[in-house]
Amino acid sequence: MANDKFFSATKTLLHFEGSGSTFTDVKSKTYTGNGSVALSSAQSRYGSSSLLLDGTDDYIYTSTDVTDFNFGTSPYTVEASIKTSSNNGCILDFYGTVGAYGWRLEVNINGNIVITSGGGSVTVATVDVRDNNWHDIAVDKVGDTVYVYIDGDMKTSGECANTANSTATQLTIGAYANGTYRFNGYIDEVRVTKGVARYKGSDYTPAAFGDLQADIWGFNKSTRKISNPRTVMRASQIRHLGV
Repeated sequence: MANDKFFSATKTLLHFEGSGSTFTDVKSKTYTGNGSVALSSAQSRYGSSSLLLDGTDDYIYTSTDVTDFNFGTSPYTVEASIKTSSNNGCILDFYGTVGAYGWRLEVNINGNIVITSGGGSVTVATVDVRDNNWHDIAVDKVGDTVYVYIDGDMKTSGECANTANSTATQLTIGAYANGTYRFNGYIDEVRVTKGVARYKGSDYTPAAFGDLQADIWGFNKSTRKISNPRTVMRASQIRHLGV
């Protein structure tokens, strides 16, 4: 598993590995399932399993430290891999009441990806994701501009200037918080990053998410000491530093 230099800014990270109805968050939030939602080895984008949702009453949610998902006016990145042939459904929901909007990532009735953030919304009208293939979906925000990516390609952007804070009491995966607009299909690799726009409008190569903090280290030539003593360095890395 690759390291992630923004791991400390990651607020939830789910690989959906395993079986049954235990949904492990690398960032230690507790997720509860509704309906018959479970992990399935029948399909996976990365690893050996994913979250299977039947579109009837399945979804999962967390109420752990939900203020982590209030982005305010800060940059953020929201990501998930999906596989569906169904008309519509919500991927991630942290919305709220009028005047206290949060954000929401969903598939609309035309099969288009839609991000709603702070009351504004951006739609990828050129791509229908209901082809029963895996798609890596990402959204990030820089300033007032939201960028939407599908399979690593930046597809569209738009302005969502309002503050993305919500009155929501839970982050919901696979439906709206009230249990409606349920997703029918598979979801894998969910990650929410606060304070960081990971891609900033540039195309990227999708890959499984890292779940370790990338080490930040240095070498002090005068003391001949590594600045992070917990870091184990290869000889080639030490030579690169001119030791």
